[in-house]
Amino acid sequence: MKWKWDEDSVLNKYTEYTPCKDIFQAVCNEIGKYYEEKGFNYSKSRSKITYKNKFIKLEIGLWSSSYNMLGKDVTLEIIPSFFSLGLANKDKESGKKSKGYLFGYPEIFFYSIPNRKPGTVIVKRILNETIERFEEWSSESVLKIGHTCNIYGITEDDFIKIVNFIDNEIIKYIEVFEDVRKMKQFIMNSDFERINYLTKSRLKEYIEITFLEEKTGLINILENKIKCLIQNKNA
Repeated sequence: MKWKWDEDSVLNKYTEYTPCKDIFQAVCNEIGKYYEEKGFNYSKSRSKITYKNKFIKLEIGLWSSSYNMLGKDVTLEIIPSFFSLGLANKDKESGKKSKGYLFGYPEIFFYSIPNRKPGTVIVKRILNETIERFEEWSSESVLKIGHTCNIYGITEDDFIKIVNFIDNEIIKYIEVFEDVRKMKQFIMNSDFERINYLTKSRLKEYIEITFLEEKTGLINILENKIKCLIQNKNA
């Protein structure tokens, strides 16, 4: 896959004196253009892309930082949020105003790694090499997906890495919400940190109204994972 900046984009001509906000907005515009071609809506004023099907609404916020440094650092932070249209309708019928929020950042970026020494932490980054470290206080091994990167000096190849991150680490979850096998795998591959977030989410409600025939098995898997979390905390 190849990508070229818009001819009049700041990204073709900026210098070390170009305001960080201009570089950030230019990158957001390129992301927006890319995903509009895939059926998303792009909001330039709020810097986000949005997708909706009959089950799920996905909002991906594109944020930056107040600590950007002219000519050196421009942060791009990618924040996903998944909403259930079914839960939103359920709330509306009961008189509640709700968008049916399920989950997103940070819980989708944590994975349990089987067959690795407890305490192993692998951090997969968007534009930089994957790093590995050891945390002796941890009782499990974890893969963490980094969701921020420095876009100062970004190249068109870097841009492809960013959209690949969005495709492979965020958008893939749309299928999880529709496929019982992928939902099962999502729960089973969850580390304790993700499960901790899911216990506070409405995932159980979502399973009950979406996977009518398979809901009992999925909920049992989720509840067993939660039991493991509680046992780990009390150990």
